[in-house]
Order: sequence, then structure tokens, then C-alpha cells
Amino acid sequence: MQQLSIFEHPQPGARAPRARRDDPVTSKLAAEKAGKFAKDHADLIYDALEKPGDIYEIAERVTAATGKPFSNVQVARRLPEMKQAGRAAPTDEIRGNGCRVWKRT
Repeated sequence: MQQLSIFEHPQPGARAPRARRDDPVTSKLAAEKAGKFAKDHADLIYDALEKPGDIYEIAERVTAATGKPFSNVQVARRLPEMKQAGRAAPTDEIRGNGCRVWKRT
């Protein structure tokens, strides 16, 4: 794998690396796991975007639907990937907590 400079952007559709070469082994192990559940999380978030919401609202909907805790951080990690994949998009709306509202695409 070739290391990108901070000025280069990955090719459209390319998956950004989840761990860097010099990261500790624990980060690399976590990155491997993240790749496995990222799609499942994206699918849950997509379902929760039946109606637009911010990261907190989406996390609450996923938690309610699955019965398992799902955090706003987990949502925030997946939304840029979902945007790139054409599954979600930010709206111009900002909620009272200062968070952008997202919708399905």
C-alpha cells in the first residue's frame, strides 16, 4: 500500500485505510474488525434514516430498533462513507444541538 500525502485524496470509490502503517498492533486489529461491521452499521443507519435526523437521533433509532446500544460516534464514523456511496447526504438543516441533519439518498 502506498502512503498518501496529506495533500492527495484517494481515488473516488477507494476505501480509505482504517489504520496507518505505524499504528500499534491493537489499532490494526481494531481496523480489521471495523471493516467487518461497517457495512452492518451502515445498513442500520440507512434504515434509521427513513426520516432525516442528526447523529444523536439516528443513534437513538438504531438503539431502539436493535435493542443494543449504538452511539452517535458510531453514526458519525459511517455517514461520510455512506455519503460517498450515495446512501446518505447532509441537509442544510442544523438542529439545536449544533448537529447537521442527514437524509437518505
